[in-house]
Amino acid sequence: EKSNDAQPASTAYDLVATEEQINRKYCGSSVCKFLFPFSIREQESRARLQVPGLIIMAQQTNRVLVLPNVGDARLGSCKSFTFDYYYSVESMRQSAPNTTFITQDHFLQWNQEMKAIKAKKYTTKIVELSNAVGKEYIGSNQLDLKRYRKKECLLPFDHLEYETNATLDLHIARKTGDQFVIDALQSVQSDVILIRYTAYKFNYSLLKYQPASLT
Repeated sequence: EKSNDAQPASTAYDLVATEEQINRKYCGSSVCKFLFPFSIREQESRARLQVPGLIIMAQQTNRVLVLPNVGDARLGSCKSFTFDYYYSVESMRQSAPNTTFITQDHFLQWNQEMKAIKAKKYTTKIVELSNAVGKEYIGSNQLDLKRYRKKECLLPFDHLEYETNATLDLHIARKTGDQFVIDALQSVQSDVILIRYTAYKFNYSLLKYQPASLT
């Protein structure tokens, strides 16, 4: 059974822990799969509007939603403060009881504890969301992974195994149903999906799911 309020009891590494115990500590289940929006390239007043859509994405892909850091009126992995500096995570848990949330700091602790016990590395895929002119389409882009990870402050998450240096790029047209995005994310088998928003707003009107509030 999966709980939506998994909260680590401490930051100390338990070197005798098993992979399953660490997963239960952070995710509330024996297996962890994550959705981490590490970059939302909009100011906070607009970026916060993306969060309910991210909750839906996490729900529909059965993943733990990693809440990025915040700071300087932005949301992203390079910022200095935890998500709850701006928002009430507890309110989000109450609004979305079927979704598990952890902070970026807890995701890093999970990474470090898995590394400490020499657990298998978790497969990872970078997905970029952007607007399309005309019809929606799926593309890809080849990355210099080391440079990209450094620029996006992803180097500390060093127990992840990137399956390829190519991104999965979802170019979404204005009239595209968000099921296009959900279907694409559901097709990703990687343990960790890293999401980068360049410009895109989830259109709830085309889905039956009700977004949770963000306060």
